Formats: sequence, structure tokens, C-alpha cells
Amino acid sequence: PALATSRHLGIPVVFAYASVPSAWGRRETFSATIQGRTHWVLKEAILAEDHVVIIDDIVRTGSTVEALKSICQQAGAKYLGAGAIIHNRLNGQPWDGDLESLAQ
Repeated sequence: PALATSRHLGIPVVFAYASVPSAWGRRETFSATIQGRTHWVLKEAILAEDHVVIIDDIVRTGSTVEALKSICQQAGAKYLGAGAIIHNRLNGQPWDGDLESLAQ
């Protein structure tokens, strides 16, 4: 969904990873750990002047979105909001965050 959104809007896409890819070598990264899961983004990929929309396929607990919001904050970038294809309410509990989804 992130790549399709990026292409449709004509804006860059940045991917977060659950581990540091070996291709990154010793390049500097931002990271955030929420609920035991760490997400990594190259520092050069997100800048303080960036405006960021987080796109995920399925949001269950919101932990990925929260981790990526933390990375935006570390970079000084402005977080605008989040979108997902599906908002799957874990155990019927809604995530208490700002999220636009196509299905719930």
C-alpha cells in the first residue's frame, strides 16, 4: 500500500525494517522499539523538513505506527497521519490513534 500511495501522490516512499539490512553497512539509522518490536530507518531517508504519512497494510495494535511516529520525532520530521487498508481491532479494542482505513 505504501508504494501505491507514493506513486499515486507523486511523493517519495521510505520503508522501515524489522532488522538492519546488511546493505546498509555502517550507515546511521533511527530506531524505535514498541511492544518488543524494533523498527529501523536510515537517517538519510527522513529529514527534519519532511512531512510524513505512515501507510501500513493492517493495523492491529498500532505499535508499528507508534514506532514510526517516534522515528519521525527523532528526525524532527512532521507526522501528518496514518493510513491502512484494514484496521483489525485486536480483541475488539480500538487503537486510540489517528488512522484512516478502508475497512475495519
